Amino acid sequence: MTQSLAQVYFDKGDIESAKFYSDHLLNKGVKKLAALSTKRADSR
Repeated sequence: MTQSLAQVYFDKGDIESAKFYSDHLLNKGVKKLAALSTKRADSR
């Protein structure tokens, strides 16, 4: 669920919210969002 929220916020352009959810998951050890974090960094 949290991963889906991160993706939805990212797709909508809400980078701050996407970062919050992706960082939360990454801190919990979810590695699949590494790609999302990379995309976020590239979009800056």
